[in-house]
Amino acid sequence: MKYFQLLWWSCQGLALGFESKIEAYTSCHSEKDCAWKDVVLDFPHSVSGFHPKFSWSLTANMTSDMSFKWRYHFTTVSGPAILPVKAWDEKGVACGYTRVGDLWWFLLGLVLPDCTAKAGPVKIEGTVNMELLAIPGIPTTSTLIVTDSDGKLAFHLAITVSRPLLEKISVPGFEVQNQLANAAWPSHDFRIGTFRQDSQFPIPLKITPSSCCDEQCVLKNMELIFPSSITDPTFNFSVSGEIDQHLTDLRFGLHGELEVLRELPQSIALGNGSFCGATTIRDPSFEIDLFPNSTNYTTVETCPVPAGRYVLHGRAKPPKPFIALGAMQLRVEITAGESKLPVACVDIDMRFSFGENGPAHTGNGPVLI
Repeated sequence: MKYFQLLWWSCQGLALGFESKIEAYTSCHSEKDCAWKDVVLDFPHSVSGFHPKFSWSLTANMTSDMSFKWRYHFTTVSGPAILPVKAWDEKGVACGYTRVGDLWWFLLGLVLPDCTAKAGPVKIEGTVNMELLAIPGIPTTSTLIVTDSDGKLAFHLAITVSRPLLEKISVPGFEVQNQLANAAWPSHDFRIGTFRQDSQFPIPLKITPSSCCDEQCVLKNMELIFPSSITDPTFNFSVSGEIDQHLTDLRFGLHGELEVLRELPQSIALGNGSFCGATTIRDPSFEIDLFPNSTNYTTVETCPVPAGRYVLHGRAKPPKPFIALGAMQLRVEITAGESKLPVACVDIDMRFSFGENGPAHTGNGPVLI
């Protein structure tokens, strides 16, 4: 494993000479096109390094008030036209600080207007971080679409990061000839299905939920209802309890970490955003749906939150083939708006034991906290 890590860091060092091209585009040029008009983008044209990271901003004139009913849809597609792969698909409530995507493909962070922001000039600042897949000749395009409370287009942004196939790559002390300099991807336009794992797995996946709350958490008498193990590709769960105060706004933070061969923990899901409506996250190997304060799986707005019983329903499809190499831990934290008062926190451990000892939630009943 140490040799693998040494090779990995060596490749990163050589890649410092690469330069990634950045292209940003919006279709919102007038009020007729979008609820945001006069959009001006401020993006760098290129960035160097193995992991492209950069900051960006935009200004616009918002012609209608924000609300908890505004929604975003974020997608990432990577690869040439002949072989595009849909790497990420996420939906949620579009207001406040929002972070979508993952470090492996494309992580987008941006500060949207507050859920109660009034019409007028806005300035949005954001970041892009690509941890792994910035490969020469393989473009990655992420698209953010925001719709208003009527479902009409409010804002559109597309960002493409590509690393050209150069004739000669200059690295300090090296000159690397690229044999693919004159290659071009065929201009066919068709899509292939992303990798899915809908079949059952012969070894049960053990699921262990636990609370990561302290005495400050607003949600009391927490009840976690999860299956103890599954062989199906998906499972449903719920988190419930009592809230003793009125909450105007909720925010969520999500972090999924995959432990490979017990030595290489990798973040496979990172997210922050409003928790005032349903949030759905999709990538080729992992899916999770969160439906806050719901009696069923609905996407209606759920803020403000009155005092009383609170129920979160969820659905997840863990990346079983990858968990077979180790384990996956998922944490979901809920806070109260700008005060950041902790409301709830849940850890979910998923692993195949293969006869080894590990966290275990025995039985199919609820876990009471």
